[in-house]
Amino acid sequence: MSKLAVAILAGGKSSRMGMDKAFLKIKDSYFIQIIAKELTSIAGSMVAVIGEKSPEIFTEVLEKNIIAIKDNYKLANPMGGMMTAFDYFDKKEDYVAIVACDLPLVKKELILRLHDIAVGHDAAVPVWDNGDLEPLCAVYSVKKGLESGKKMLQSGIIGCRNLVKAMNDVRYVAAEELKDVDKELSSFRNINTKKDYEQLVAKIQKSPKL
Repeated sequence: MSKLAVAILAGGKSSRMGMDKAFLKIKDSYFIQIIAKELTSIAGSMVAVIGEKSPEIFTEVLEKNIIAIKDNYKLANPMGGMMTAFDYFDKKEDYVAIVACDLPLVKKELILRLHDIAVGHDAAVPVWDNGDLEPLCAVYSVKKGLESGKKMLQSGIIGCRNLVKAMNDVRYVAAEELKDVDKELSSFRNINTKKDYEQLVAKIQKSPKL
């Protein structure tokens, strides 16, 4: 089976939230801890891409086998974190799951399904009925992602969705088709604002199994 790595993107400024989303809490755990714990059993290796933040604040809360790495590209866009992950795993792993740190309800079963679909292709990326992509909860070929990203940068183009569209052999996976592994598609519930966070906490208090 093709090897799978995981990269949690945690380099954003969280300007709409007003505090670092990686360190928002559900009960007693930070978002980044929750995501790492959920995905550790399916990952051959795992990194947190932390932008220009201090590695120490991440190593204090993450397991020792999870490495915090700074963003090599400084694009002020998640594509920089993706490219940094592709760089790191180049010639080490075949495929990498890219997961944003504001997706605390991501399910390992969904990531495994995307990995199964991605093998032999450039990527497996969820897509909604209206055409919107979920590039930050997707699985990519490390080699093909790096190749496509470098070509984009040479052309002066940035953007994680643009990177997906620049790849030649992407398997687009209808979000509805993933409900058998994530009934409510909660893996895609991103927490961007204080209101999003308050609603999430309220829902978890009502449904503690989440």
